[in-house]
Amino acid sequence: MGPRTAIPEHGPEDGRLAANILHFARALRAAGLPAGPGRVVDAVNAVAVGGFERRSDFYHTLAACFLSRPEQRAVFDQCFHMFWRNPQILEKMLSLMLPELRTPAFERDKKAGEARAAEALTAGIEAPAPRREEPPDEIEVHCSTVPEIDLQTQQIRPDGKISFEAIGEIDAAGKTPAQVANILRGKVLELYQIEGNNPIDVRVVAFRSKRYFVFGQVARPGAQVYSGRDTVLSALALAGGPTILAWEQRIQIIRPSHDENVKAKIFEFNFDRMAAHGEGSKNVLLQEGDIIYVPPTIMAAVAMKIEEFIRPIARAFSGYYITTQPGGAAIAAGRGGTGF
Repeated sequence: MGPRTAIPEHGPEDGRLAANILHFARALRAAGLPAGPGRVVDAVNAVAVGGFERRSDFYHTLAACFLSRPEQRAVFDQCFHMFWRNPQILEKMLSLMLPELRTPAFERDKKAGEARAAEALTAGIEAPAPRREEPPDEIEVHCSTVPEIDLQTQQIRPDGKISFEAIGEIDAAGKTPAQVANILRGKVLELYQIEGNNPIDVRVVAFRSKRYFVFGQVARPGAQVYSGRDTVLSALALAGGPTILAWEQRIQIIRPSHDENVKAKIFEFNFDRMAAHGEGSKNVLLQEGDIIYVPPTIMAAVAMKIEEFIRPIARAFSGYYITTQPGGAAIAAGRGGTGF
């Protein structure tokens, strides 16, 4: 009997078996199976003590450690055969293949877990701060008792100020509409007698200073004006929605951090589930500078890479064919002419 191998035919390198079992357990957890630390330890010990000579022995050893219910086997089988052939491919294909494998009982058990996952992913995402005006936002002043400023529209200048003929300049940049209204009230009281707690109302009529960004597989990628009430769904709608190449289940919302000691926050939005079932638990309010990335599906990404590689080669061969065929020079020269 020869020496025992880690995994026949497609196994990891020697010395990495325990680490690969740990990664395999992480993949099982992503698929919804209860592959906790205790089961990982049991699996590593079982493989180390029992050993195996055939791939089937290794399969049954892991199955005995990680499976607790019969309906889990279909998911386990798919994960096993994908992971131990190529550990990276499972993470990429998991979300596409698992919906076809899950049974109704499995879906019912996942409901509570999905709700907890949504809470975990959106934990720590703060509500948007009060909107502060910056150049070149436009504001409109409402004050019926002072005609000189009533219904005047002002664009905040690059120096952060706005100006009125009778009142003069005031600093508006970095302030909320309520704070600008309070400053205006103080200026107006120097010239007029006005009554009421809020005699002056300032409204932002054009948001132009803040942006969020939508990239990837959408009809109209690019920067969008941030209004303070934008959600993930409304942002996707303004961008024309996901294209046919979009991986709708894995849309990412990235909240950059301006502090090098604080990591950026990233969470996922399932557009397909939102559109089909109205599940809006992750349709959160965006913040200034947020990035929405709509990735391509695995097949679309592969196709784009192939096209990226083939297109310049095809162009080169096309030019070679034109210049080497009889009359090719005339054809190339006469493309814009009237003879062809």
